[in-house]
Amino acid sequence: MLDAPPAPPRSTPPAGPSRVMLALASALSPFAMVVIGPLLPAMARLYQTNAAETQFVISAYLFGLFVAQLILGPVSDRFGRKPVMLGGLAVYVLTSVACAYAPSLELLITARFVQACGAAALATAVRASVHDVYHGDVAARQMAVIAIGHSVAHTASPMIGGLLDGVLDVRGLFLLLAGLGLAMAVWTGSAMHETRRLVAPAGRFGIAHALQTSVLVVRSPVFLAYSGIYGLVGAG
Repeated sequence: MLDAPPAPPRSTPPAGPSRVMLALASALSPFAMVVIGPLLPAMARLYQTNAAETQFVISAYLFGLFVAQLILGPVSDRFGRKPVMLGGLAVYVLTSVACAYAPSLELLITARFVQACGAAALATAVRASVHDVYHGDVAARQMAVIAIGHSVAHTASPMIGGLLDGVLDVRGLFLLLAGLGLAMAVWTGSAMHETRRLVAPAGRFGIAHALQTSVLVVRSPVFLAYSGIYGLVGAG
């Protein structure tokens, strides 16, 4: 009697990012947005302007996050999470350096907008990688880690910025952000595995498909309720 052929080995799903990586990746964007707050008066003196105009440095960052996340979600579905994260970190590092050496406030505001687009790639792809690998309660716990990292960074950044004020000038702070982004890029490139194995079918990628999906989502009362709560907390 012939032996049955051995069963083909089962493919194991790719490992998702570690909890430490999830927390730090989700903290990088809010940290960069808020940590410059205590240095706004120094920024106003540097560019010889008033405090009201320097606040556009934060507003531009918020607008960049809003715009980029709408685009980078479908992009990461198509090309993978890791390439989007690494590309976003490259943009983040380069624009952080551009912010450090911006000769005018207008160019600084522009660089901050692009910097936020790079940070949005990190925030979008790391959340998507959780849903690629984890499901149910495990996914909820991983998303809770992301929320904790985001909240801690958002809360602690002004205090850290206050401590850095007087130690670093405006240029030094943006170079610090560039260094953090570079360290995150090295870690991502060496430690993170690609979690998106399926490429989106032809004809289901692009702005039109993203808009169709968005229409379905905004019709959900549950989605609107949770989004409203989150938005009100963020606005406060």
